[in-house]
Amino acid sequence: MPELPEVETTRRELERVIVGRRVVTAYVGKPKMIVEPGSLRLTDIVGARFQAIGRRAKYFIFSFDRPATLLVHLKLSGQLVVRRGDQTLAAGGHPVPRFDTPLPHRATHGRFDLDDGLTLWMTDIRQFGRFIILDRSDVDGYFADRRLGVEPLVSEFTVDALAQALAPHRMLPIKAALLDQTNVAGLGNIYVDEALFASRLHPLRAAASLTPTELATLHTEIRSVLSYAIQNGVAELPAGKVDPDSNFPRAHGRFSLPCLFCGTTMARIQVAGRSTDYCPTCQGQSSTGKNPHERVG
Repeated sequence: MPELPEVETTRRELERVIVGRRVVTAYVGKPKMIVEPGSLRLTDIVGARFQAIGRRAKYFIFSFDRPATLLVHLKLSGQLVVRRGDQTLAAGGHPVPRFDTPLPHRATHGRFDLDDGLTLWMTDIRQFGRFIILDRSDVDGYFADRRLGVEPLVSEFTVDALAQALAPHRMLPIKAALLDQTNVAGLGNIYVDEALFASRLHPLRAAASLTPTELATLHTEIRSVLSYAIQNGVAELPAGKVDPDSNFPRAHGRFSLPCLFCGTTMARIQVAGRSTDYCPTCQGQSSTGKNPHERVG
């Protein structure tokens, strides 16, 4: 599933090329992929001009010069691609199919033609992605109903905020607690593994068992791994595996490879139904010490 860094980098690309453009046609081929909880419909954005593209957790927020607002969630396998003819100007989300695949194809379910000849395509091989049409006055309420936690890259995400989010989870593994979007919004499987590796925390540690020092380290590393991915390039995991010659991701996708810090063979377990890669040496149940980032750069 595209996670916060993937959504944020795609948001920035889309903002660069489509803000100011007007929607000429809007089409979604699968009715189940459209959510229209109020009186507004997809047709209400036809003729509207993009004013801004925001993000909340893993949602894109497309704002227009009229009350209609379009939220897009790519879920497990969605991707957005902006093309002018065969030229790709922006792309992001799930890497399958390849971003340079000719469009449309059988997994293409959304098409938005713009007034300058651009087309915004949405593909989703599993059809889990959603287009949500709301009045702009209802957007905050929509997110409030989903009880999304604090964004990890804003000033409100403090060590105390993280501690408060984790405190109720006396027995829940820290990996599962961080995947819960009501605790911290936008984190997913890849970057939780990265943050726990960087913090030297075992993914099965009880979320409420972290010491103040461990909480402070985890807070720092959550922000660090997300910022690193946004600034330097998101995780590339063809077939779910990292390139052995790459130093990022540092944990996720490295099952059976040597730990970049200590050389121990990386292990894999299931936590909250998700494949979880970690170092048995660096991430012992109560391990402390040097930050693995110091060795992998």
